[in-house]
Amino acid sequence: MVNYPGPALDPVSLCTRIHNGDRAAETEFFIYFQRRVRAFLGGRTKDRQLAEEVFQEIMMALLCSLREGRVREPEMLTSYVYGVARNQLLEHLRRRARERLDSLPEGVDFPAPQVDHEEQQRYRTVEREIAKLDRDDRKILSMTLVEGLKPGEIAETLRLTSEVVRQRKSRALKKLVARLGFGSQSHRSLRLIP
Repeated sequence: MVNYPGPALDPVSLCTRIHNGDRAAETEFFIYFQRRVRAFLGGRTKDRQLAEEVFQEIMMALLCSLREGRVREPEMLTSYVYGVARNQLLEHLRRRARERLDSLPEGVDFPAPQVDHEEQQRYRTVEREIAKLDRDDRKILSMTLVEGLKPGEIAETLRLTSEVVRQRKSRALKKLVARLGFGSQSHRSLRLIP
């Protein structure tokens, strides 16, 4: 992901101001996140028209959430934004797929996907072990593995140095590997957590 230069973000203040009806804060939010969200979508869709459609949905959903005060951890605003972006993109793609399926001729039947119970159990185990980590380590892992952010971007958001972020991520991953006993398998499982 590209790290866009600009003023440092004070997420708690920004969330509060938007919740209190400050239109200038909404503009700040839009300016700060528009290129980041567009880059996020561009990297995942490779379809400019689709990315722009979803971008509009994402920004509206985010502004509505901020206006209504639904961001539970304002200090994690960047993570929240990428989470909403990911969810909106997936929902948009599901809607498109449903529309295509609705247009199929009658009588077409698709077999249900096979459920891999062992893999589901591994995911649950990994999620449980992640939940046991220190809160800041969980944030760093989430921002790295789920959102795909670089150490510099995480450092900017959490007001740490890139080196501290790298060290904490490394220690957290080592703890997880030791607890899970999966060896290199655990890293693959971690990357697949939605």
